Amino acid sequence: MKQRALTAIMVGAGGRGTRAYAPYATHHADELKFVGVAEPDTRRRERFVRQHPAAGKCAVSSWEEILDKPKTADLAFVCTQDRMHFEPAKAAISRAAICSSKSRSLRTPGNVSSCGRPPKDGG
Repeated sequence: MKQRALTAIMVGAGGRGTRAYAPYATHHADELKFVGVAEPDTRRRERFVRQHPAAGKCAVSSWEEILDKPKTADLAFVCTQDRMHFEPAKAAISRAAICSSKSRSLRTPGNVSSCGRPPKDGG
């Protein structure tokens, strides 16, 4: 039986989010689908929605707004600027937006693990 794709929200649709992580969903649509985006820059937010149309259902300007909504995704990619990671990551974790008991691993390169768990080899 084929499993459904994991759903995700993107918090921060700048370079890291759109070039490092979002392309996975484009190339592996059977595994990952973006259903929301939080980005204060209107052009970046609209560009993300053009690349991931399902994210248009929940395209907002702040991480607070997207994480204040009822949980609509299996996981969250927090791709804000480094100095801005803590608060949205903490909010996503507290709302269980990053991991759920039903989540499963994506194929991940190198030392990147799924669901925020460290690699088994300590990587």
